[in-house]
Amino acid sequence: MAERGGFEPPTTFWAVLAFQASSLSRSVTSPHVPLAHPCLAKRGHLGGELLKVMAGIDMIHVPYKGSAPAMTDFLGGRISMMFDTTSNFVDHVKTGKLRALGVTGRKRSPALPAVPSISESAGMAAYDMTLWLGVLAPAGTPKDLVARLHRELDAVMASPEIVKQMADAGIEVRVSTPGEFSALIRADMAKWATVVKRAGLQAE
Repeated sequence: MAERGGFEPPTTFWAVLAFQASSLSRSVTSPHVPLAHPCLAKRGHLGGELLKVMAGIDMIHVPYKGSAPAMTDFLGGRISMMFDTTSNFVDHVKTGKLRALGVTGRKRSPALPAVPSISESAGMAAYDMTLWLGVLAPAGTPKDLVARLHRELDAVMASPEIVKQMADAGIEVRVSTPGEFSALIRADMAKWATVVKRAGLQAE
């Protein structure tokens, strides 16, 4: 986990557009569950910390340098649980190599509609960990240019070909306005700062 002094996304950049994708988790029963996550303090790690606190699960976090080595150990049975993007799991789940236990977003994934969201479990209604991707422009970019970028990107993301490609990868396209995207960034910064504090994570 690294610090980057002076970087404040809501003020350094202007939000243009965001689209979202949910993640999946898989687990086996164990007193101390080894949880793989690609890189410290990324969504997979923080999603695991949030689940650990809310569900009262004792998990041992095992950081990897990326999804590929983590998936190798996961498929090999050396790790019991992993958080990652739907696109990295969906083929393995459909072929039966992995068992998906839950989607971390509020809604079920169209790619794996039979897999429940974690929030459907008793006592977990508040659980929500959604990976989103977005486009930012430098602060000071003229508002008419931001509006134009949004219109053009919105049109691209709404095209049937893109929607299908995204859905096949487990990504649900939900385009936001610049204002909604800015609000999402601020809300996520506050939410995950709380999770980091409760988990006692420190910058390295």
